[in-house]
Amino acid sequence: MAAETAVRPPPWRWVVFALIACFTSATFFLVYRWVGDTLSAKTIPGMAAYLLWVFVAVGVAGALGLLVCYACHRPMLQRFTSDASRHSGLVWAVAGTGVLITLTQLSILVSFNSCANPGYAHVIVNMNVLLVLLGAFLIFGLPVGLMSGIGVVVAVVGVSLVIVGQKKTTPRPT
Repeated sequence: MAAETAVRPPPWRWVVFALIACFTSATFFLVYRWVGDTLSAKTIPGMAAYLLWVFVAVGVAGALGLLVCYACHRPMLQRFTSDASRHSGLVWAVAGTGVLITLTQLSILVSFNSCANPGYAHVIVNMNVLLVLLGAFLIFGLPVGLMSGIGVVVAVVGVSLVIVGQKKTTPRPT
């Protein structure tokens, strides 16, 4: 039996997917602001009701995607099922991710519709890069180079300037 060789993705692939995520998340955040302007009930329960409909739609799309995955890529699905049955932590991670996504989306929706410009809230949300770098270093022992550390400091200073320098406007009515 010949040994299988793993096909390595090109080293730049992560950049392409990061750019796609950049554009899709920016569009997503602008849609959230539009939704906030459109909703008649600009309250946390009203926004939560909108998120409920979004999650229903995502659930339907996810179920359809799972069926396509099952039909086209059965070994990949079986591998995940096998991993999940051997590692109960994976099941808890999936459940915890669902809770985190819900809390994140509700927080983003409320913050984007409570500030004068959703860009200000987006800058703060994107400070999660600092937490990810720190967590990757502390939890997984992944290296953080000097240039990355300097970049984080510059990012923190930039966010501080955006927050302090924003125009003092009256908050949007809720």
